[in-house]
Amino acid sequence: MPTPFPPNLPADLQARLAAAGVRDTAGLPAALDRDPALRAAWIAFLAEHQEEIVQAALLAFLRAPDFDALQALAGQAPFILEDDFAETVNEVIRQAEEAAETDFAASVRLRLTGLRQIKADMALPPLAQALLAFVQAPDDAAAHAVFAAQRELLAPEEAQRSLEDHVRSSDPVAQDHLAARRRLLRRLRQGEP
Repeated sequence: MPTPFPPNLPADLQARLAAAGVRDTAGLPAALDRDPALRAAWIAFLAEHQEEIVQAALLAFLRAPDFDALQALAGQAPFILEDDFAETVNEVIRQAEEAAETDFAASVRLRLTGLRQIKADMALPPLAQALLAFVQAPDDAAAHAVFAAQRELLAPEEAQRSLEDHVRSSDPVAQDHLAARRRLLRRLRQGEP
C-alpha cells in the first residue's frame, strides 16, 4: 500500500526523490539503498519532523481497518514495531478507558495485538515465515501464490516435515484447515496443481 510523501517534504528533497524515480513510499527503500546522500537527506528530514511522523503513524494505526493494513503500515513505518510506539499506544488505551470509551479502547487493544503478532512473525526464521504465510493464506489460490513466491523454502521435504511436526491446533476447524494445507503443500511440492 504505497502512500504519498508528506506534504511538508522540502522541495529540494522532493526533486531528488523524483530524479531517483521515487513517486511514493513503495519505491523509497530501494532508492535509499542506491544513494547514500539521498539516504542522509531523508534521515535528516525524518529527524527534524519525528514528532509529526509519529503522530501520523499513530493516526494511521488507529484507522487501520484490518491486519493487512497493519502489515502495510509496519512496512512503511517500521518504527511502529518498537517498544516506544507500543508504550504510546498503551497510553492511548489508558486514556480511552479513563474516558469510559471502552469500545475504542478494545479496538485499539486488538490493533496492538495484531502489531505484536507482526513483530513476532518477523522474528521467525524464513522457513517458519513462509509456512505461516502459506497456512494463513485466505484461500487455496492465495496459498498457491505463496508457494510460487516461496518455492525455494517450501519445496524441500523439510518444509513438509515442519508443517507436519510443528504446526498444531486444538481447534477442530483449525485442524481441518491445517490438514487441507498439508495436503495442498504435498501436492504442490510434487508438481501437481
